Parts: sequence; structure tokens; C-alpha cells
Amino acid sequence: MYALLDETGVEWIMIEDTGKLWPLLELKLGFISHSRQCSFDIVENLSDVLLSVSPFVLSLITEFAADARDGGYEQIHSLIRRNHTVLDEALADTDASLASRSCDVSVTLVELPDHLSSRSVWRELRHAGLHTLPCDPFFWADKRQGERYLRVALSRDTPVIEKAAALLRDYFLSQRLGSAARTA
Repeated sequence: MYALLDETGVEWIMIEDTGKLWPLLELKLGFISHSRQCSFDIVENLSDVLLSVSPFVLSLITEFAADARDGGYEQIHSLIRRNHTVLDEALADTDASLASRSCDVSVTLVELPDHLSSRSVWRELRHAGLHTLPCDPFFWADKRQGERYLRVALSRDTPVIEKAAALLRDYFLSQRLGSAARTA
């Protein structure tokens, strides 16, 4: 992606973090990437990002990076692929689906049926004990697009994902029946 941006000739800065690699809640390391010919004063304007990591978090991320280098990265991606498949199969008979066939990161988006919104589904699932996230905060340019999706974490033990997938399947099947009853 960085090479593609550089090929366009634009100046760019990307602020990222390790949260997608290692979902450790707020224990993450922010980092900045930029174009080869970047003229922006990065140190002056983005020092809060560069200086926001504690020695503990830096040590933790260093250990995770060493583990990734030694096979842990493939192990976690194997888990994510397996859990993505579990969730995809559970939603197959519902009006919801995974927004992407890809499972390169530790989260996936569930595309909701047209008659549902992420905030209302999120509230109902939360009361049922399933923790997902509504996606409107992730669609900065148009929050309404995010209302079509729920964000589900995949880097959990597979039995946890199986239980969550079954709950989602039951929820979406009940919503289909409820929707059919409302239109009848």
C-alpha cells in the first residue's frame, strides 16, 4: 500500500497502531509511516503519537513481535482464518453476512440486513451478553455507511467464536421472522 501511494507522487502520512496485529485493548504502540518525499514536520506535529508509549507496552509489543517472528504470527492467522470460517458458516442461512471474504486482520465486519442498524443490534446483543461494536465510528467520512455493519473480534479461542456465531445466527434468524411478521 505504501509503495502504491508513493507511485502516485502524493505526500502522505499514515498513523497506525499494533491493535490489529495484537488486540490487547489499549496496550498498543502507535507508529507513523510517510511518503519518501514527505515535507511535513512530522516530529514537531506528531510527537504526541511518537511519545505515547510506556516502557511496559514497548516491552510487551517487543515480546509479541519476537513471538510472531518465531511462528506465532502464522499461529494467530490460522486461528483468525478458522474463526472467520466458523462465523461465515453460522451466518450462511441468515440475512446477515460477512462483508469480506478476506480474513487478514483480527476483526471482521458483519453486514446487517437492510431493516437493521448497527446501534440497535449492538444494544440488543450486548444485553444478551455478546460484545460486538457498531461501525459508525469507523466510517468517518459517512457514519451512515457504518450503520450497515457490526465489528466482531476474531482473535479469540474458537469455542468462544462458536458460541458467539451461534448467538448471532439465532439473533438474525429471529429478526428475519420478526421482520416477516411485521410486514404480514
